[in-house]
Order: sequence, then C-alpha cells, then structure tokens
Amino acid sequence: MVELGIVLSRLRQEDGFTLVELLVAMVIGLIVIFAGFNLIDSSVRVNASVAGRTDAAQRGRIGMDEITRALRSQVCANGVAPVTTATPTQVTFTADLSDGSRVADLRSLTYDPTGDKVTETITPGSGTEPNVVFTGTPKSSVVLTDADPDPSAAGGAVFTYFAATAGSGGAQFTSLGSTVAAADLPRIARIDIGLSVRPARSATGDKRSALFDDSVIVRSVNPDSATPVATCPTAGS
Repeated sequence: MVELGIVLSRLRQEDGFTLVELLVAMVIGLIVIFAGFNLIDSSVRVNASVAGRTDAAQRGRIGMDEITRALRSQVCANGVAPVTTATPTQVTFTADLSDGSRVADLRSLTYDPTGDKVTETITPGSGTEPNVVFTGTPKSSVVLTDADPDPSAAGGAVFTYFAATAGSGGAQFTSLGSTVAAADLPRIARIDIGLSVRPARSATGDKRSALFDDSVIVRSVNPDSATPVATCPTAGS
C-alpha cells in the first residue's frame, strides 16, 4: 500500500507545461516556420530570375540569328549595291535566301522603339536582271520582342555601319556612323548589330536582360581594293 501511495503521489506531480513554456515553444515554432517561408520565397525568386535570364537568352539568340542570316544573304540587284537604306533603327537591302532559282527580295529590318520589337518586311522581286522590280505584296513578321538598343550604343542605335579601310584586307574599318548618306551606301562593308533583350513582358532596364552584339560583312565589297565599294555584276557579265 505504501508503494502504491508513492506511485500515485508521483503521478499527481506530473504537471503539464506552464504558460511561459508554451509561449516559448510557440515563438520557436513561428521562427522555424518563418525561416522556412523565407527559404521558399528566396528559392522562388531565384528560379524566376534564372527562368527570365534563360528566356531572354534563348529568344535573343534566335532573333539575332534571324537578323544576321538575312543580312549575310545580301546580293546586288540590277547592278546596284545591296544596302539601299541605312539608319540607326532600319536597314533595307536586297537579299536572296533561295537556292538561286529566284530573283532577289527587298528586305527591311526595323527596330520599333515604341513596341520594343524588331520586324522584318520582305517584298518579293520579279523580272530578270537588270530589270528586277519589287512590286510584290510586302510580308512582315516579328523577329524579336522585348528588345532595346544596346545601352552602350550612341544615340540608341541598333545598326551601325562601317567602310573597309583600303588595302587592309578587311582587318580595319572606318565608321560611317549610324545614318549613312546615299552616296556612301556602296561603301558599307560591315554592319554591327547591338541589342539588349529582356525576359518576356518585362520592363525596360530589367536586370535579367541579355546583351547581343554581332557583325556582318558585306561580301560585295572587296577590302583589298584601292577603293572598297560594292562591286555588282550586270546582266550577262
């Protein structure tokens, strides 16, 4: 009986948590929960940043490939130099992306600062050299969206133009600026493109933007010539 009484006495002394202990436990639990939420929030933001950079890089790479592919396909038409318009935000030129079975097209690559996009407009050519005409129905397509000029480019230029330095073999170029006069269009031997591409639907200046810069050499200009200008064959030559 004495032993039973001692056991019952000990059981009655098994008190629960005090209010202070419960409060301390709750505070510790809340700290752990908030730390977990912060970790999750940080992970979500990092994932969003990585996804944004990936999106900008992928779209920028595809868009730049389209732009340079078109520019590298420049050809003379009607014995005239390929580039017919050269401004900071637009370059118009004749090009042939076919297997040679068609005549050249007239193409324009235009940067729209209002829509932050680059579009390509293609006007099919018809006829035969040296009387090819570009009277077909123009077709426009968006090449790149959420794009800005390279921040380092003067005057917000997307396209910059250069002339080959005579006798340098293409190793040296002289800047023609970002707006080329009609008389200097045949001298264009290199076209530089500079763009900053943002993640889709993001604001200008987004830190996740990707920079893209490339150069295209105009093949109709011989940099070894004493006067490096576009040399275009005429029909029958």
